[in-house]
Amino acid sequence: RKGRKKLVASCLYQVEEGLVVTTQNDRITNIRKTVTELLLARCPQSEGVQTMAKKLGVNGTRFESEKPENLCTLCALCTRVCSEVVGKSAISLVSRGTGREVALPYYEDKTDCIACGSCAYICPTGAIKMKDGNGVRTITWPNCEVSFKLRRCAKCGAEWIPEKQIKHILNTTEVPEDFFNICPDCR
Repeated sequence: RKGRKKLVASCLYQVEEGLVVTTQNDRITNIRKTVTELLLARCPQSEGVQTMAKKLGVNGTRFESEKPENLCTLCALCTRVCSEVVGKSAISLVSRGTGREVALPYYEDKTDCIACGSCAYICPTGAIKMKDGNGVRTITWPNCEVSFKLRRCAKCGAEWIPEKQIKHILNTTEVPEDFFNICPDCR
């Protein structure tokens, strides 16, 4: 903008007429490499981070890895989908520095979570896991795990939706409760 050479995140920058954006030069490449090194130190087992590092020619990191098993890059897609799409804010980023992580309030308060699984679906690294079985849906974050009772389909018997998610939908829409007695496959 007007000859300014400040590096900014494109997703946060106001678009204007005549704006010229440079996405590739030596300075930007060096910054990307440094950020990739930091991500490699944070989550060296993440396939996505490894792929990005390989693409940029980053073969390792000079930074110390505290939890090599960590897969969370702190992208915050999970917290955003929970807040902005689901409307619950059941998880958030907590702490600062190297201790920053995604967590439930107080690491155990699952009262706002409806077990919809949106956080697990959107997680690009697989740091959040979701599993349905034995009548429950279990969602596992890097620092805690919660389980919720699933409703069975009246026709086929498949477990298909958490009771808590049904309650949330009933409170926020006009959908009748009997709609949830039959799974989408049997409709």
